This record gives sequence, C-alpha cells and structure tokens, in this order.
Amino acid sequence: MYDAYQIYANSVDSDNVRQQAADFFSEKVIGTVPLAADASVEQLLFRNYMADIRDHYETVQKQYGCLTVNGYDDDKQPVQFNLGYRYQSERWLIDDIHVLLLDSEEGFDNNSYCAEYLRSTTDS
Repeated sequence: MYDAYQIYANSVDSDNVRQQAADFFSEKVIGTVPLAADASVEQLLFRNYMADIRDHYETVQKQYGCLTVNGYDDDKQPVQFNLGYRYQSERWLIDDIHVLLLDSEEGFDNNSYCAEYLRSTTDS
C-alpha cells in the first residue's frame, strides 16, 4: 500500500487530479467529493499537507488495509495520515482518509492505525 501511496503522492497534482482520481481513490471517496468543485477536489490532494515523510506502517487484512504515514509539514510541524485502503480492480485504492495535525512528535503512531476502518469494512 505504501508503494501505491508514493505513486499517488508523486503523480497527482492540481492539474491532473480530476483525471486520475479513479486510479487512486475508491468510489466511496470520489462519491463524497464533487469533482466539479475546485475546493472539493483539493481534499484529494491531502498529501500536500506533508512535506517530509518520517516513517510509515501498514496492516493488510485480505482486501482491506491500513496505512499510517508520519511526517512534517512545510513548517516542520508533525502531521499524520491514517489511510484505509481497499484492494479493487487489481490495485490498492484509498478508501478512507484522516489527516491529523499533531502538537508534537509524541503523537506519532508507531503502527498502522485504522482498527475502526477494518472493523467497518469486514463487517459489511
């Protein structure tokens, strides 16, 4: 999943996010973001909040997975992404996004965090 995240982070920008959204995001995410509205599309560019990656952790359970990415914004403040992924059409797609702006590095998780996401996807 981290490889899929890196491809997203290195290839999607404000110029192509509408065209590439289906390559990186599930229907669940795309359905909540009107691709015609610029402000909504900016939500798909959440990766812009993180300038430098410190570390990452992932957990996979069959067709679902969790990825936590810890890093820093442009002002060197800690940021954490907790992403839920769904394996669909032979690729990992971002299915759930939580961006945390942390007060300190002590807030970083040292494992993948999305137990609630895994519980909700495997229960359905």
